[in-house]
Amino acid sequence: MGTPVVLLLSVISGLTLVRTGATDLEVSWTEEDGDKIDSYTLSYEPAYGTGTPVDLDPAPTAGTTSATVSGLLPDTTYILTLTSSDDQGQENGVIVGTFWTGEPVISDLTLERAGLTDLEVSWTKEAGVQIDSYILSYKLADGMASSMDLTPAPGADDTSATMSGLLPYANYTITLTSSGQANQQIGFIKGTFWTGG
Repeated sequence: MGTPVVLLLSVISGLTLVRTGATDLEVSWTEEDGDKIDSYTLSYEPAYGTGTPVDLDPAPTAGTTSATVSGLLPDTTYILTLTSSDDQGQENGVIVGTFWTGEPVISDLTLERAGLTDLEVSWTKEAGVQIDSYILSYKLADGMASSMDLTPAPGADDTSATMSGLLPYANYTITLTSSGQANQQIGFIKGTFWTGG
């Protein structure tokens, strides 16, 4: 008989860009099982080049779900790695994200039309910015259902999208993420809108 393999599920997920500045990045994440988290380590390094990872000091504390990394190079892609550990010092979660410093490239998520079971939103795209892809996700604002991605996703040149098949008279949180070269996140906007016509 072989040695059994134990697969451990990460207790953290969804490292997401909240805000990008010229020299700083704010990210957030989800704690799947916060009771098992005693400490965090958040490291960052340029995605291209010979930079070595630097640990954020002070590190995020257990129970927090966001952090800001400052003093970064402008217009640079960074790899951020968040690791969680239990009270024995054993790693029990790791999530990685690639993000770009610079001015926001998308903004102003706006409701264009609210139908009984659909919502149309629009946004502003910064002139001259190369966006390769979008992910538009939506979920009930009360958190009772999981998030769904719009399929097909908005095209790289789109500045509006419509979600159909929604519940009537319901509040939805809509999140739009834009990505550039090498799939790095270069934009993130969020809004909450009500169906009902």
